[in-house]
Amino acid sequence: MKKRLRIGICLFMMCGLLALFTAQGCADTVTLKNGNSLDGIITKSDDAVVALKVGLGTITLARDEIEKIEFSSNQEKDRLQQQWQQAEEQAAEIHEAQKKQAQAESVELPAPALSVPVKEAEPEQPIVKKPQQLQPKTVHYPLPNSYYLLSVPQNANKEEGSALIIALHGWPSNPESFMKAWEAEGNRTQSFIACPKSTNQGWKQNDVDNIFKMVKEIKSNYNINPKKVFLVGVSYGGHFALYLGLKYPKQFKAIVNVSGSIARARKYIGPLKISRSTRRVPVLILIGVKDERVRRDNAKQTKEELSKYGYRVTYKVIAGFGHGYLMEFSRDITKWLGL
Repeated sequence: MKKRLRIGICLFMMCGLLALFTAQGCADTVTLKNGNSLDGIITKSDDAVVALKVGLGTITLARDEIEKIEFSSNQEKDRLQQQWQQAEEQAAEIHEAQKKQAQAESVELPAPALSVPVKEAEPEQPIVKKPQQLQPKTVHYPLPNSYYLLSVPQNANKEEGSALIIALHGWPSNPESFMKAWEAEGNRTQSFIACPKSTNQGWKQNDVDNIFKMVKEIKSNYNINPKKVFLVGVSYGGHFALYLGLKYPKQFKAIVNVSGSIARARKYIGPLKISRSTRRVPVLILIGVKDERVRRDNAKQTKEELSKYGYRVTYKVIAGFGHGYLMEFSRDITKWLGL
C-alpha cells in the first residue's frame, strides 16, 4: 500500500513538472523553413546562428534554416524563466524522493554458502579506445558591412606556420555553404580556411580592403606561413580570385579559379592589367564541360592570356560537370597546392 502511494506521489509531481516545461504562449517562437516551430528564449542571434533556450537546455539553429522569429515581451520571458526554475526545483524533489525510496526498499542479503572452491577472477583487460578524429573549430568574425568564417584546424603547424586558404563564394551563395566544402579538408591538411562574405551582390573593388583586413587579423591571432596564403574562388568568387591574385601578386602564393574568367573579372569587378613585369603566381583553372554560364571558351581564353605572359597555368576540364563546385574539388585543389 505504501509503495503504491509513493508511486502515485511521484507520478503526480512528474505531471506537474511536464506541464511547467511545456508551458507556451509567453516564449519567443522560431519558425523553420521546413514548417516546424520551436518555443523558448533567444539568448544569441547573429548573421550565422540563433541560440534558443528551451527548459534545461539550449538549441543552436543555423540562420539559413529559419523562416521567421516572433519575439515575446520581457515580462513574458521573466514569467517563463520562473516556470523553468520551478520545474528545476520539482525535478530535484522527485530525484531526492526516488533516492530515499530506493534506500528504504533495499535489503542486504547474506552471501550464499558455496560447496566448491572459488576460482579467482581473471584481471580485466584494458579497453582500447580508438583515437577520435579531432574536429576543426569554426569561428564567426565581423567585418565592415560583412563578416567571415574561420575554420581553425585542431593540429595547426606551430613550427613553420600553417597555410591559409581564402575561399571566395559565388553569387548567389554565402560563406556557410562554401565552408561546408572546405572545413574537413582544411582540418586534414592542418590549414586555416577563411570564408568571407561579399558586401555586394557579387564581389566588387570595395571588397578588397575587407580581404586584407581579414588576412591581417588572422595573421595577428595565429601563426600563418606568409608563403602559404592561397586564393580559391568559384564562379563570381573565381572572377574575384583572379582579380585579387593578379592585381596583388606579392600577397598570395597561388590562385585557384573554378568556373571563373578574366573577362568576367574585368567586366564585373574592375580594370585588370597583366604584364611580365609583375610576379607571376601559379594558376589552376577548373571548368565544367557543360558550363553554360562561363563556358569553356572564356576559361580557355583566361589560360591563353596568362600563358602568353609567362604564368604557369594548369587547365582542367571536368567531364560531365556544369557550373559550380563539387566537394571532391577541395581534395584535388589541396594536392595541387602541395598541402
